[in-house]
Amino acid sequence: MNSAVDAVAGQTVYRGQTSGNVDVWRGIRYATPPTGDLRWRRARPLEQESGTVDATAFGAAAPQEVNPGVPMSPDAIKSEDCLFLNVWAPAGAAGNDRRLPVMVWIHGGAYVFGAGTQPIYDGAHLASTQNIVVVTLNYRLGALGFADLGAGGSGAGGVSDSAAGGRYETNAALSDVLTALRWVADTIDAFGGDPDNVTVAGESAGGGIVTTLLTMPLARGLFHRAVAQSSPVTSVYDRARAAYVAERLTAAVGGTCGDIDSFAALDTDKVVAATMKAFTGVPAAHPGTIPFSPVVDGDLVPRHPIDVYRDGESLPIPLLIGTNRDEAALFKFMKSPLMPIAEPAIMQMFTAIATEYPEVSIPTAERVAAAYPGTKAKFWLGGRRVGERIAADMQARWGSFIRDGDPNSGLDSPASTWPTFTTDRRATLAIDAHDSVVDDLDGPLREAWGDEVLGFR
Repeated sequence: MNSAVDAVAGQTVYRGQTSGNVDVWRGIRYATPPTGDLRWRRARPLEQESGTVDATAFGAAAPQEVNPGVPMSPDAIKSEDCLFLNVWAPAGAAGNDRRLPVMVWIHGGAYVFGAGTQPIYDGAHLASTQNIVVVTLNYRLGALGFADLGAGGSGAGGVSDSAAGGRYETNAALSDVLTALRWVADTIDAFGGDPDNVTVAGESAGGGIVTTLLTMPLARGLFHRAVAQSSPVTSVYDRARAAYVAERLTAAVGGTCGDIDSFAALDTDKVVAATMKAFTGVPAAHPGTIPFSPVVDGDLVPRHPIDVYRDGESLPIPLLIGTNRDEAALFKFMKSPLMPIAEPAIMQMFTAIATEYPEVSIPTAERVAAAYPGTKAKFWLGGRRVGERIAADMQARWGSFIRDGDPNSGLDSPASTWPTFTTDRRATLAIDAHDSVVDDLDGPLREAWGDEVLGFR
């Protein structure tokens, strides 16, 4: 039977539950509900509550359509009032003088699906085995989180209204994450976490948020290390593309292109329906693009992240970053519209890239094909035991990076020592049945494409 456990922060008592060797607090509100006048606005900090807060049940997930590829709990509810987070800590950490490292997890889902409450993101195992505090969070999704309604249109919003303080504010979802990180900085010590040792981590869209945060001045000081798994780092768009998506949203509900105010007043279900029409329609019309992503607004995101990284001006924070081999195959399995696989769509995508980058010489198909090594027709997997060992090793590496910034210190006798990446060596850890360090893993492919980082703006 679960017993109650309290975390005391000022005048607030967060009452969670002890479950085995882990304490867990669920459904903690970290921002003012983004409803009413705060719909389409950036997150507002929550005034500190006094008294006891029930933190035994998950809060609502952001509104979204059901997606079998992004399984939710059977009892999951969805609401625009969705800005909640959850905390897992080793039992007894709250109230203990010793402060533990913190990992804040940002879920993926193409910026339109997912929640920090998905069963796959249960933080109990990681908290107990790695002796860390795990935080998961919800952020607004789809149009409600990423649409830039002030980027264009004839409504009362207008271009000027998309900056902070306007009627329609840009990058609402990014502001959600920033607000959650500020909550962690101010409050996590009550749960046994160290506010001076916070790692922000995410996968897919969550990884994209991580790599964007690393280029945002307002994120400075809120975290100290970062993990970006399968980050779509180039999928950050300018105001012109954001205006196009806003027009698609209004057209999706039968409105006139630019009729932003009418769209903004729609009920939740209609906004979600328009989100899904844009989710399928935008990449169909413009292969290789996605409808929702962070927007370069000159404010919260002052410059495109790729430009910031190229100029060496990102936050000086250790970053663990990587991808899965052939991970785009997942889109085919999920019947996702995001990845073009038909030859005409692929040609359309590269033609559009060539138009956006006229100064770049696109390599010939033969040169790119030659950069890919030949593969056998069959792939022999190592079975469940190998998978379990790889998972355990990855958790140990990630855990040690979260604790002290060294992904090698958590393994008693690592098969391969993972060195820091440098432009001279480009050392990369290839995680497999037997880990190995490979210098310049994708060297031929990188050389085929040249120095320019290509992506739609």
